[in-house]
Amino acid sequence: MLYLKGDIPAAVRTLEAAVDLGDPDASAQAAVHLGLARAANGDMPGAIAAYRSAIDSGNITYLPDAAIMLGDLMDRNGDTTAARDAYNRALETGDAKAEQLAARQLAALGEPAEDA
Repeated sequence: MLYLKGDIPAAVRTLEAAVDLGDPDASAQAAVHLGLARAANGDMPGAIAAYRSAIDSGNITYLPDAAIMLGDLMDRNGDTTAARDAYNRALETGDAKAEQLAARQLAALGEPAEDA
């Protein structure tokens, strides 16, 4: 990925185009990577929007990771309510890895996980 090579502006442009293609799988995957690229570039509102786009797609392949990443970003920015909501969304996916990560992050926030 371009953002891993340090060319974040080019990565953002490429990923935005991929999200706009409208392919359910490719767009959701691109939205997750767009969130990473925007976060690496310091664009927190853009990263949040990209992660929410991946979550809103309902694509079960990418939704769990997007929810965890959104929760982590919100937690780092001091919005524990939004972080908790994102982690609980990850719990709802039924993805074992996401459930473990979300439960651990919720515990670190001092919050019990909601029943999925």
